[in-house]
Amino acid sequence: MREKFSTNEQEEKGMIQIDWRMPEECEQAWKDSIQAFGEPKKILKYIVGSFRRRKRFGKISALKFDKVHVEDSRKRVKVLGFDYWEAQSFARGFSVSVSSFLSSILYAEWKETSGFRSDKIKTEFLEEKSEEEKNLEEKIKDFPIGKGSLLPKGA
Repeated sequence: MREKFSTNEQEEKGMIQIDWRMPEECEQAWKDSIQAFGEPKKILKYIVGSFRRRKRFGKISALKFDKVHVEDSRKRVKVLGFDYWEAQSFARGFSVSVSSFLSSILYAEWKETSGFRSDKIKTEFLEEKSEEEKNLEEKIKDFPIGKGSLLPKGA
């Protein structure tokens, strides 16, 4: 999978263009994911988040990473650089290509959610949060000051 930086405008947004090779059995999963999520950057964000969740709960051993071949179809998509580099670091951990890693997780999630039709997906990933909700999540909480704390009360 090669990454290619397009224009200055996309670089400022953190977008990169990648070639994602996909085996034939993943084609239907790709089509369903496009219908569910809309754009490739949301698909990649969901896949990376899904892998993090699998890693946390110990479901990684069930994944089978198939090799991607030159004759497999190629999707040239624009995604967020952060998500791509995170996927690349996960793929290196398994000594597989990024395309193989992403395709395997896409296929596993597609099978698990019955073609991305699950209500859980819609509530977690498809609903956009308002600016106020995002700001509330990002607020820094005060550090609790207890008895014997080294911090003065006014700090």
